[in-house]
Amino acid sequence: LSLLLLLILLLSAAPTPAAAAAAAATGEPADTAINAAPPQSVYVQLAPALAPPIAHRLLVHLNATGGNVTLVSPLEPIDYCALPPSSIVLGVGHTVATADALAHLGTTSSHLLQEAGSDGFFLASASLCAATVLVCDGNQNHDDPFKIDVNLGLAYAAYAALEAVGFAFLHPLDPVVPHEPLSPAAASNGNVTVYSPYWSFRGWHYHTEHPLDLHEVLNGFPSVDASWEEMLPQVEMFFEWLVANRQNRLEYILLWTRTWDEFAWSDLRKSRLSKIVEMAQSFGIAIAADVPIAEKQQHAWYMTDGVGTLQKQTDDIHRHVDWIFDAGYNFIATESGYSEFTKPDCSKMLSWMNILAEYVGDKYKNKRTYIKCHCSSGQVCPDYPDPVTGLPINFNFLPAFADPRLGVFPHTVQYYNLTEPAPTYGNTNFTYMYEFIEAEASKREVVYHGESAYWVNYDINVPLFLPIYARGRLDDLRLLASTGEKDPSQRILGQMNFESGWEWAYWIQNVVTARSAFNPRMDVSDGGDALRAALGEVTRIFGDVSESMTDVIMSTIEAQTDLLVHGIHDGVRPDDVQKRNGMAYLQGWDTWTEFEQVAAPDTCTQPHALGINQVRTRQDRHVSYENDVQPLLAAMEKQFNNLLIQFTALEGQIPANAKRFYDEIVDAANVTAVRASQVYASYDYAWSLARKSPRWRAQRLQQSADDIVSATDIIQRREKSYRSSIERIASWRPNPTCYHYTYLWTAHSQYYFWRDYQKAANVSVTTATPCFMNYNDPAETGFGPGVITNVSHRIGEWLEDHDRINVAECLLLPDNEPSYPSVVVPNFPPPEQVDGARSGRGPSRIFP
Repeated sequence: LSLLLLLILLLSAAPTPAAAAAAAATGEPADTAINAAPPQSVYVQLAPALAPPIAHRLLVHLNATGGNVTLVSPLEPIDYCALPPSSIVLGVGHTVATADALAHLGTTSSHLLQEAGSDGFFLASASLCAATVLVCDGNQNHDDPFKIDVNLGLAYAAYAALEAVGFAFLHPLDPVVPHEPLSPAAASNGNVTVYSPYWSFRGWHYHTEHPLDLHEVLNGFPSVDASWEEMLPQVEMFFEWLVANRQNRLEYILLWTRTWDEFAWSDLRKSRLSKIVEMAQSFGIAIAADVPIAEKQQHAWYMTDGVGTLQKQTDDIHRHVDWIFDAGYNFIATESGYSEFTKPDCSKMLSWMNILAEYVGDKYKNKRTYIKCHCSSGQVCPDYPDPVTGLPINFNFLPAFADPRLGVFPHTVQYYNLTEPAPTYGNTNFTYMYEFIEAEASKREVVYHGESAYWVNYDINVPLFLPIYARGRLDDLRLLASTGEKDPSQRILGQMNFESGWEWAYWIQNVVTARSAFNPRMDVSDGGDALRAALGEVTRIFGDVSESMTDVIMSTIEAQTDLLVHGIHDGVRPDDVQKRNGMAYLQGWDTWTEFEQVAAPDTCTQPHALGINQVRTRQDRHVSYENDVQPLLAAMEKQFNNLLIQFTALEGQIPANAKRFYDEIVDAANVTAVRASQVYASYDYAWSLARKSPRWRAQRLQQSADDIVSATDIIQRREKSYRSSIERIASWRPNPTCYHYTYLWTAHSQYYFWRDYQKAANVSVTTATPCFMNYNDPAETGFGPGVITNVSHRIGEWLEDHDRINVAECLLLPDNEPSYPSVVVPNFPPPEQVDGARSGRGPSRIFP
C-alpha cells in the first residue's frame, strides 16, 4: 500500500516541461530543457525507502530536462534490449535495475553498503544493451541520536546520481538542470564508487540575525513579497540543497523583541515553526533552534535577562527549552555572555550553562545542547584557571568547566584559518582556538564552527568576491582531521558552518565547505591539490572549461591569500600584518567599526586599517602609506584586474545552462577589481594633499568617481539575476531583525563606495567623525527595544536640538532610506546633504 501511494504521489507530482518552467516562481527548478526530437527516454525505479519529498523533487528535476520520464515499479523487470537507443535507466535504492547493474559488474548492494557505513552510499553504472543503467543505494544511520526515520545515505545517493548526469545544486534557490539529453558518458559507465562520510555531524548555521532571504519565514513571519505559506517552497529548496550537499544538521536563530513578544510565544508562531521542523525532518535533517542563554544583541530570543532570583532565571530557561522542544526541534544551540563583548559574572554564567545542560539531559533523552565559543577577546574569568595555560581562562572557554553534556562549537570568523594571521576581533591568529579544540575533544562533543560569509561590512554586502573562504574552511577541516587521526581521543564530531548569504557567487565556498565535512580529502596529501579537487565539484557545470575555471579560481584564492591575509606584494612580506593587509582596505567601514578601532581596538570586528583621514593628516607614526599601504593597494588593483581578464577570456566556451553562474562569477570578480581601484584612488587623493599637483589629484579623485559609476552598472546588472527579489534582500525596510534594511542593501546603495569617496573628497568636521553616514541603531542592535534604546534616542534628539548633529548621527537612524548621489561630481554634494534628516523613531517595525 505504501509503495502504491508513493507511486501515485510521484506520478501526480511529475510536471510536463512547460509546467516545470511555470513552477519556477513557486520554487521549482527554473530551467526548461532545450532538446532535439525525439526526447530522450529515462526510466526511473525508486525504492520505497527513499523519502517522499526527495522522490518528488527527483521526478520534478528529471521532468525539467524535457525527456520522456517513465516511473517504473521498483520490482518490475526491465527488458533493456527493448528500450529506445540512448535510454537511461535510473535505479535508486533496492530495485530490479540496481540488482541487474550490480550483477553485471560482479558485485552486490549488500557488499557495497557494508563498505559505505552509516550515511554512506554507492553509485554505479553499467551498459545493458543500448541503455545506460545508473544505480545507487545508501545506508540509514541507525545510531543517530535524534532518531529521524529517513535513509539519508539513500537520499545522498539519489542526488549523486542526478549530478552524474549533469545536474548541480550550487545556489539553494537555483538548481542546474542539463539543457541537452542526459549524457551516458557523464555517468562514468562501468564505474562503482563508494562514498563514506568522514564526520557524523555535518551541519549548517543559517544566520537569521542577519536579514537574509529566508530569515522571516524561518521565524514565522511573512516577507515583503510573499506570505509565510508562499515562501515554504523556497524553504524546501534550501532543505534539498542541504541534502544534495550531504548535510544532516541545520540550525538558525529564533528572533524576539518586546514589541512582538505576544506573537513570539503564540500558538500561531509555534505551529509555523513546527511545520518547518517537520519539513526539515522529512528530508532527514535534524534541526536546532539557536536561542542564547542571556545574550541580548541583534534581537536574539534570550532565555533569561539575569534579573531576579536564581529560581526565576531557572524557570525562564526551562520555559524556553520546553517551548522549543514542544515545537519539535531536535537540539538547542546557545550563546554565552550578554553580547560578543560583554559578560555577566563568570560563576553566574557557568550556573546558567549547567541549568540548561542538566535540564535537557535529564528531561529530554534524545535531545542535545551546544554552546558557541566565540573568538572575541579581552574577557577572562579570574577564578577559573585555563586547563592548558593555568592563566585565567578566556571567558569564551568557560564551558570547559560545564556539564559534559553541553557540547561546544569553537567559533572562528571570516575567512581566516586556524594557523595563519587573523587580525580581527582583537586577535593576531586563531591558534588558541585550535588548542581549545584539542583540549576539549576528549571531554565533550566538539563541533567546529567556521564561516563561509560574515556579512557585516566585510564581504558579501560590499560586495566582494572571496572564494578564499573555501580554502580557509577546507584547511581547517583537514587540520582537525589530521589531529584526530594522530590521536583518536582528539577527534571532533564534525562541523557546523556559519553562513550569511548566497548571492555574488558565495555558493562556491558554501558547496566546498559543506562537502568537505563529508569528505575533507584526506587521501590527498597536498592542501592545494585537495582544494582543487573540492572546487572541481563546483566547476564541473562549466563542461570543457571546468579545469580552466578551476585554474582561475585557484589563482584568485592564491592572490587573495597573499594580498588579503599576509599583505604580500611584489614578493615583499610585511613583518606585521596589522594595517598592512589588503582586507583592511578592501572591506567596508561604517560608523561603529571606525569607532571601535579608535576607542576599543579589541572589540573591532574586522582588521584595523590606516584610515583615510589618518592618511591625509599623517597621524599614524607606525604605518607609512607610501611604504606599507600604497604598494599593497596598487598590487591589489593590478592582480584583481588580471584575474578578471582571465575569467572573461572563457566566456565563449561556457555551456548555456551554466552561463548564469559564470556571469555571476565574472560580475563578482569585476566589482571586486573595481572596489580595489576605488579604494586605491580614494586613498591616493587623500594622501596627495600638498604632495601632488592639482591635476594629478583631480585624476585620482575622478578615478574614484568613475569606479562608483562602474560599480553601479555591475550591481544593477547583477540585481536582475538575484534569486530573491530586491525588495526582499536588498531594500531599506522593516523586518524582524535589528536592522532596518536587508542584507544586500549596502551593496545596492553602494554605501561603502560612497562613504570612502566622501571621506576622501570632502574635508570637514562631518566626514572626520566616525558618526558620518551612520545607518545603524547601536542601542537597538545591542539591546533591542526598551529603556536603554529609548534613552539613547532621547540623548540623540537632545544633541540634534542643540546643534550637535555630527555626534547625534551616532545614535539616530535616518527618517527614510538614505539616498546617495547617482551622478558623481567631486566635492558635491556636501557631506551633510548625503543622508537627510535623522530621527530615533526610524521606520515602523513589522508585525505578523
